[in-house]
Amino acid sequence: MSASASRDSEGHVHVSLVNLDPNKAVDIEAHIEGQNFSSVSGRILTANTMDAHNTAEAPNEVKPVAFTTATLESATLRLKLPSKSIVVLALKGD
Repeated sequence: MSASASRDSEGHVHVSLVNLDPNKAVDIEAHIEGQNFSSVSGRILTANTMDAHNTAEAPNEVKPVAFTTATLESATLRLKLPSKSIVVLALKGD
């Protein structure tokens, strides 16, 4: 698993998570200090196989969709990061 985070000019925190394991999901729990967050939203990019790709004949084999299973309680972010996925979350403050 790989992770990175950044804060934009409006104070929103963006968290990017990558799970390269082709078979196993990862449970994530992160405590994020320094700001009160009121909401989390996200997008996920994944497919049924590690070598899935878009072609002219199948342009939507791999495409980002809403990721709605992340939860945010106080300063604790929790989610299950699916196998072979990239998830980008936006945490917004009050």
